[in-house]
Amino acid sequence: MKKLTVSGLFLAGVLLCSGCGVKSDADTTTLYVEGSGKIEELTVEAFDKDYYDEEELKTYIDKEVDSYKKDGGTGNVKVKKCAVKDQVVKLLMEYDSAESYASFNDTEFYTGTILKAQADGYEFDLDFYAPQKEDTKKEKVSDTEETVGSVQEAVAISDVLAEDDNKVVILQQDTAVEVKGEILYVSEHVEVTGKNTANVSGEGADSADAKPAYIIYK
Repeated sequence: MKKLTVSGLFLAGVLLCSGCGVKSDADTTTLYVEGSGKIEELTVEAFDKDYYDEEELKTYIDKEVDSYKKDGGTGNVKVKKCAVKDQVVKLLMEYDSAESYASFNDTEFYTGTILKAQADGYEFDLDFYAPQKEDTKKEKVSDTEETVGSVQEAVAISDVLAEDDNKVVILQQDTAVEVKGEILYVSEHVEVTGKNTANVSGEGADSADAKPAYIIYK
């Protein structure tokens, strides 16, 4: 199934809303990787066309989820919440596993330990970077005029693989990501924005011939 984004549904001329609140106050599309293995995705899109219709999309997206289940789709997928405010729609989808997210959205997506990822065939022959500590960031920002969020230091692959019980998220799409833990290392095209948050963008994301992006955390 094609990735079910709000923007894609806009092209179909439909829009969903149930009138309830959303997971958070996030103002950008965000993937939440829960400690239980559950995945939630908050999609944030403009809602500023006269032809958008809330009830039409509700019917449409419910049919898409039902069709996925009837066709033997992996795991459980459901629309959890949705809200429209100030011409912006926020749609929250819930998936019971990384496998169900990948299957429903027809995209590369994996979660697990480094050890399990290697056993499942994922390679770690990439350039990895570590977010620097706050005091080091401030010093480098002063010297180089870089933004704090962009200060990341290259690390050896041996350091990345030293503790193979650390967890990894592997994905191939532009999005913000929030994990339950502390981010230790990221691959190219990933910018660490907080202790447990990062942004994936550029060639390491949506490009079909690019390698997936990696986020490693504990």
